[in-house]
Amino acid sequence: MFPAARRRAVVDRLLHLYPLLLYALGGVCLLSWPITKTDTDLWFHLSWGRELFERGAIPHESTFSFITPPKSWVDYAWLFQALVSLCHASAGYAGLIVLRSVLYLATTGLLLWFLLGRRARETERGWRTFLYGLTWMILLPRYLLVRPFLWTDVFTMAFITLLERRPRGILVLPLLGILWCNLHGIAYPILLLIGGAYSAEYLWSRLRGM
Repeated sequence: MFPAARRRAVVDRLLHLYPLLLYALGGVCLLSWPITKTDTDLWFHLSWGRELFERGAIPHESTFSFITPPKSWVDYAWLFQALVSLCHASAGYAGLIVLRSVLYLATTGLLLWFLLGRRARETERGWRTFLYGLTWMILLPRYLLVRPFLWTDVFTMAFITLLERRPRGILVLPLLGILWCNLHGIAYPILLLIGGAYSAEYLWSRLRGM
């Protein structure tokens, strides 16, 4: 049997390496897996992105809808559509796979930093590693698609991580908020909930003199 100190050292090393291995494994899997065909939204977004560049303006009518005559509407993901259109035009199907892999690595990388960064206590590393693994399993199937909500994952983690780990970085939050609302604008309630929750805590602390 190994001495207790030796066993503890092995466990600590595994707790440090396991999340990194999961992180890398997720990136490798998504780079090698095809995009899952569960709906036609991706092709809709690609068509709108192509239309955006051909018109030179953000579309405001339901051009690709069966509704006649076309109805006016707000294109809440115009920047996402422009981005996927550029990726597809420059690198084809592989460009879309690389895009979703980059978004996955950004989201889970921020999650890894948030849960297991330098400020994480060693006594909490076990349950934080478990939580990272659980979230990793939940997130990975979402990235079989290429949809605007992947950006909401990235920005949600970016906002929370900056507010918790780098409070001085809040100066970039308005810029991130603008990008978020143009990449997946329908998710603006999440942005408001995060901002409202932290603002309420800050005001409550000020009122209590903390």
